[in-house]
Amino acid sequence: MGGSGRVGTGVLPYLASWHEVINFDIKPPSVPAGRYVRGSLFDAELLGRVLTRADGVIFMALGTWPPEVDASYEINVRGVHYVLEAARQAGLMHVVHSSTASVHDESKGSFPDEEMPLEPLHVYGLTKGLGETVCRWFCRMYGMSVLALRLFAPQPYENWLAQCRMRMPNGWTTFLDTARAYDAALRATSHNGFDAVFISGDWTGAYVNCAKAKRLLGWEPLDRYDGGKQKG
Repeated sequence: MGGSGRVGTGVLPYLASWHEVINFDIKPPSVPAGRYVRGSLFDAELLGRVLTRADGVIFMALGTWPPEVDASYEINVRGVHYVLEAARQAGLMHVVHSSTASVHDESKGSFPDEEMPLEPLHVYGLTKGLGETVCRWFCRMYGMSVLALRLFAPQPYENWLAQCRMRMPNGWTTFLDTARAYDAALRATSHNGFDAVFISGDWTGAYVNCAKAKRLLGWEPLDRYDGGKQKG
């Protein structure tokens, strides 16, 4: 869902090489990856028809940046509810949700674990946090499973590498490692309830602790940079 945005554009080509992908989005993709179906998250009938043909669901719609109040609430809260309800009715009880590090106060300088308080600094982080609340509600009410990936600045490899050269450690994540996280979360069908999981390219753990991702998903970043040497 929402695979034509910035994150979807970066990760769908990888996911399409591992899965049969249906990109359901109101906007056509700029990079072909899998099958594209044009539609709105709020077209319940069409959304339901698409999901009845699916084996898994990834919610990638991220609203707008810079954040606009109406669009942020529309996509990040109401859109999440519509997709989860459609997934439930289609019998898809395991959903991967795209959240963000922006649900936290990013000025605090580190992310020790996912239990740190939700203290967003702008409406984007606020509405993504409310979207997580919607996910928790569906898990509690209907026994669904939702893995909310709190993403840290998914980037093309070249952008990530340039950031590494300026600042180490940093939280940015390559598109490939982000796609690997989506894939791992999608395959974690034995998961129960709601969990938020940090997905960051900081393999040192000094800035972002991704131990939960490794424990729940078997995921850790493979793209690494160490003093001029690329790894991964």
